[in-house]
Amino acid sequence: VLQEHPVVITKFIRGAREVEVDAVAKDGRV
Repeated sequence: VLQEHPVVITKFIRGAREVEVDAVAKDGRV
């Protein structure tokens, strides 16, 4: 993990989690 772009990594992780949550919510089940 490069400390030069920690914000980018954070956004990537948050974005991935948001997509996962949306997928679960849309599917209606885990």
